[in-house]
Amino acid sequence: MWQHSLLLLLGSPDSKRILVQCIWPDSMPRAQFRAVSVALRAIAGRDKQFVGNNKIL
Repeated sequence: MWQHSLLLLLGSPDSKRILVQCIWPDSMPRAQFRAVSVALRAIAGRDKQFVGNNKIL
């Protein structure tokens, strides 16, 4: 299950706090989950902040 979830690390403007948001595949329609996955991968790739060997579903 973990390999199919999305984890977002959201930092506060002052960088003193980090919120971890987990998005489960069954928490939204499949097409919407895939769209979020693609968008996050694009953002992470653009900012060169992508970590790990992740795949788009």
